[in-house]
Amino acid sequence: MTKKTAYLFGGLASLIIGSVLHISLCGHTDKITKPADIAKGLKQDNNSMPFMFDDGYTVIHSNDNFRFMTSGHALMQPISDHLLSCVNEMILHLKERKSQTLSITGLYRDSEDNLSNFDNLGIARANEIKKFLVSQGLPKDQIVISKNMIEKRQDGKDVLTGYYTLKVETANELLLKLEGVKSSIIDDPVLINFEAKMPNAVLNPNQKNKLKSLATFLNKSKNAQCIIVGHTDSIEHKRHPRLLAKSRAEFTKRTLMKYNVKPEKIKITSHGSLKPIALNKTDEGRALNRRTEVIIN
Repeated sequence: MTKKTAYLFGGLASLIIGSVLHISLCGHTDKITKPADIAKGLKQDNNSMPFMFDDGYTVIHSNDNFRFMTSGHALMQPISDHLLSCVNEMILHLKERKSQTLSITGLYRDSEDNLSNFDNLGIARANEIKKFLVSQGLPKDQIVISKNMIEKRQDGKDVLTGYYTLKVETANELLLKLEGVKSSIIDDPVLINFEAKMPNAVLNPNQKNKLKSLATFLNKSKNAQCIIVGHTDSIEHKRHPRLLAKSRAEFTKRTLMKYNVKPEKIKITSHGSLKPIALNKTDEGRALNRRTEVIIN
């Protein structure tokens, strides 16, 4: 056997071994296998559910998944080799398809202690998975995150694991969703009321949900912007009503920025007491007039 022939056989052997290892670590199917059929063939332990990516044409799956400690939001390390292999294959697939958007749903239980900076551990965990995928090379503008509270116990003694939903949406599907969000915001605008002479407010759950929907729309719509308009009633700070109204608009802007909205997408203005929506003769009317309104383009 010549040296050249030996090199050729060596290269061929390496290729075959690499292919076998990849197949054994990360299942991959193109166009012909349904996700339900794949799930039937997956072995699961009592504490975990499989990672699966499916865009309707290509399915990539692993018996492992992302894991978090109970009441924790940091990804447990190390990430297994077979999960990492599947993740990198998914990223290569998505980078070739710029019109697709990966949707990550983080799981959590209401009974867990939330020590993150997010409203719940579901969003915190989805955000951690997002950061990991970005670190592996997936463009962040191809990722959206959401949360889902699980009622049934899905963890072992110390570890919460579960099926992290990895959906794929096309640009057209995402555009239709955003148009729906925009319509709902226009039909039911974000309105925040303030106590007399106060520049800040305590938001109720409905207001928080509206701001989150607005933030989703602004973050995912390239050219979308909003204007936050501050208002006062007719008797508070008569000398400088516009300054107080502006402070209220700035408070609402800061709240939106907590949901990762870029400041350049938010403009603020102040009308003071010039545009009431109720009579200022009553306490109830004045309470309605002390507000900020958010207008989207």
